[in-house]
This record gives sequence, structure tokens and C-alpha cells, in this order.
Amino acid sequence: MKRMTGLSFLLLYGFTCCAVAADDQAMAWAREQQDKGGLAGAVVMEVHGKDVATHGFGVVRPGLDAKPGADTQFQIGSVTKVFTFMLLAEMAAQDKVDGSTTIGSLQPEWKLRNPEVAKITLDALATHSSGLSRLPANLAPADPQDPYADYDNAALRAGMETTRAGQPLGHFYAYSNFGAGLLGWLLGEVDGKGYRKALEDRVIEPLGLRHTAFAPGENAAIAISGGKPVPIWHMDALSGAGALWSSGGDLARLLQVFLGTIRSPLHQDLQRDLDIVVEEADGFSLSRVWHVGRAGGAPVYWHNGATAGFHSFVGFRPDEKRGIVVLVSGDADPTAVGLAALGVKSVAPKARVIDRGVAGQYALDTVGLGIFERDGLLMAQLAGQPALRLHPLDGDWYALSEADAGLHVVRKSGRVRAVELAQNGKTQVFARTGDVAKTTLRREITLEPEVLQAYVGKYSFAPQVVLTVKLERGQLQAQLTGQSFLPLFASERDRFFYKVVDAELVFERDAQKRVVAVVLHQGGAVQRAVREQAGETP
Repeated sequence: MKRMTGLSFLLLYGFTCCAVAADDQAMAWAREQQDKGGLAGAVVMEVHGKDVATHGFGVVRPGLDAKPGADTQFQIGSVTKVFTFMLLAEMAAQDKVDGSTTIGSLQPEWKLRNPEVAKITLDALATHSSGLSRLPANLAPADPQDPYADYDNAALRAGMETTRAGQPLGHFYAYSNFGAGLLGWLLGEVDGKGYRKALEDRVIEPLGLRHTAFAPGENAAIAISGGKPVPIWHMDALSGAGALWSSGGDLARLLQVFLGTIRSPLHQDLQRDLDIVVEEADGFSLSRVWHVGRAGGAPVYWHNGATAGFHSFVGFRPDEKRGIVVLVSGDADPTAVGLAALGVKSVAPKARVIDRGVAGQYALDTVGLGIFERDGLLMAQLAGQPALRLHPLDGDWYALSEADAGLHVVRKSGRVRAVELAQNGKTQVFARTGDVAKTTLRREITLEPEVLQAYVGKYSFAPQVVLTVKLERGQLQAQLTGQSFLPLFASERDRFFYKVVDAELVFERDAQKRVVAVVLHQGGAVQRAVREQAGETP
């Protein structure tokens, strides 16, 4: 089978949210997730001014009766970024750096192939406005189950020297683990002792956070996914993006510092940490440390995170002097319930004007590329890969945020004739083959709901890359990890097609006629996914 890797990417989870009901409660959610197997252990910390309540669920480790408590450590993933951004604010307050300090001024010996990269400021890295991709293009883990472990200083320099080569940099909001990890590394270089020691000396120890560290202690929960222990993640040069372990008690203390019920020992102005610096960030705003939502007219400050086997959420609202911490060992993501508990409702991103003339089907030899509109955004989907968002830049350029790639639209006599894909310093031309996916011309047949029900379930392409198929109001829909659900249309029994891109799903059955796998056909790529579980999906 041919496997396309052009736009593939790994995730360090953070900043994904969904619609929630306002009356969801964190404790009820945790009990429900425990009953459903979504978590093996969890701790919920309720902060009300000077008071903190601790609620433990499940166990610290399978086979033990001890519930997680205020001192139980969990890997907190992208919540580490809160600490990294506080480190920037602390070093700025001590006149060690300034938010306007540029990458080029700190690392003049780097041979950057895109000179605009040298002009990126530390503030831009802290507010996900640098134009860097979500992950570096040269992240190629030796062990996919520990994807950041071998990304060291040499890899970081190499990744920076080639990033956004042959394409505009752009300056738009796009969540970037690459940028946050780079920021931590740069601050460590300025400090002289490295990121980890700088963070410990300047933020963690002054705040009295006794269970916040870069390695788990004896009372740490273990990573659980799919109901089974999984390897924990280790991080090197990108530690600033997600390497920390912490406890509910430590994070509750952090919230109390921001709420003003515990006196801050830091040099930085915590009020400045709460000032809005980016107004529009996919339905939220940003301060220099936090994501910012709204509960009525009041600001709510929050961050979430996840690594393999762990999920986390921290948030607070100063107007009510309260906050919440939810740490999970398992697959259950507490983001939605954490925001709901603080009164935040989902807000759609501001509508943008898009050029619908760019939408269409493109091809390079046997490799297909589809560009289509979804939820008011332009998306690009390379054969065999997830759909990725396109960010419009000047000069008919579009940047991809999840991948280090850009698309340049080629026009002739006012019509779009091709797109040029710039990636890894190379440019490939995809000729336009049609305005819509050829699959839309296929004859669609109707299958009864009881027939469609047989396909419902989860299908695993790779670790943490899962296709979820559900049946809703008689319509079969499929969702790849990190993407939205898209409708499927039957051309015959066991064979379905998409209409937004030229792609087809063919389901396989065993000798007992049970659906056991699915094969994705797109362009010249063929990828097979084995069924993980059957039954109705939420």
C-alpha cells in the first residue's frame, strides 16, 4: 500500500473545545466518565476565594484502592504553556528579555532560510501569532508512542533554519506547540541554565509549587488510554510546550495567586497577565498567559492540555473569585465541562470573507488535493491525510498552520488553473481538475438504517489517528481525529464516498460477515484501518 506523508502531523493536544450545556457539573461528569471507562483516575479542585475543595475519582493506579488527592501528580501537557508564558513575563519584569526581543537577535548564528523568521518576537511566540506551524516539519520520532523524546537542541536548530522556506511567513493566530517550545528553549538560553532550571528558579519554587516538576514522583497517576496503561511522553527541546507534571493542589494554588487570595511572590504584574492582547483566537481571546472566554460580560481565563493517557483543564473567573482544576488519567477530555462550570458558552469564530473560487479538485500525477469550504473556512485535504485549515495571506498565498506548508494560487485570465504546494523547501504544482469532487457525480443509493448501523464504530489508522463512524438521523458520517464529521454516501453496499473531496471508504468483512476494517482510497493513496469497537457512538 502507498502511504502519503506530505501533510501528516502529530498532536500535542490543547485548545480544542466544543459546545457545552451550561448546567454541566464537573463532579457529575467525572462520575459519569468513571462509569463509562473514560477515566481511571481524576481529581477535581474547586477554588472559592481562600477555600479549596478536593474531589477524587477512581484510583491513582489500577489495582490500588487509593483515590487521587490534592497531591497526586498528573502530566498536564499544554497547561505547561501557562508556566512558560509566565516565565517570559517574569524574565521581562527582571529586564532579562523584552516581549519585542526577536529570534534573530537571540540566535544570530542560525542560518534561517526564511529571513522573516528572524523577526519573530517572543510576544508573538507566546500568543501563537508567530506564523510557525503547529509542529516542526522535521519532527520524525523514532518511537511514535513517545513523539517528542528525541527532538533535541540540534533538531530544534535544524527545524528553525528550514521552517517556512520558500513560502511567506504570515502573522495570524494559529496554536503552535513549535512556537511555545521554542519560546521556552530561548528563555533557557537567555537564563544560561536551560529552560527547566529557569522555570524552577523563577516561577515554580517562588510560588511554592511542591508537586510541579518535569518528572513524576512516587504519588503520580499512570497514563491510561483505552482502559490500558500506555507509555508516558518525554520532552527535550520542546519542553516548554508540554513537559510538566503537576497536582491539583499546586494548580489550585496557582489560581489563587491570580485571584489575589494568595500574595504573589513574583516580579511580574499579574494584572498585565490578564490583559487581552489578541482579540480573536478562534472564538476566544488571548492574554499574554491565558486563553480568555466570556461568561456574560465577565472574562474567564483558562488553558487545557493532554498527552498520551492524560487530560487537564485549569480555569478561573476573577469576578466571582472562583476557579476549577480537572486532572484526568484516561481518555476523557474535561475542557467542555471545565468551561461550562465557569459559565463559558461556545462562541463561533468571527466570519471571514473567503475566495470560493479557490475551492475545487487538484492533482499531481496520481495524488489528489481537494480544497473546499467547511464552517466558513477554506480547508485543504491531500490524498490520505486529514483536512487542514488554510489561512489567507497576501499575494494569493495561503498558509497551513498544522503543517509547515503553504499554497500559492495560480491564475490565468482571472481563473484558478493550479495551486503550488510549498513544503520542505520544495514546490509542487497541482493542476486544477474540476470545480467539485468527481465523487459528486457518482450515483448515490439508499441503504436502510439497520444496514448502516453495521458500519458504526472506531477504526484505527495509527496510534491516536482514529476514524469514527456514526449514524445520525439516517445519515452515516465519518470523523478523523481532530476533524469534523463529514457525511458519507453509499455507492453500493460496503462502499461509500465523500462529496467534498475525491475520497472513498470501502469497508471489509470477515467470514462471519462482520465489518472488521475500512480502507481509505484518495488519489493514489490507500490506507487501511482496523476496527477497534462496534456499537453506537455519541
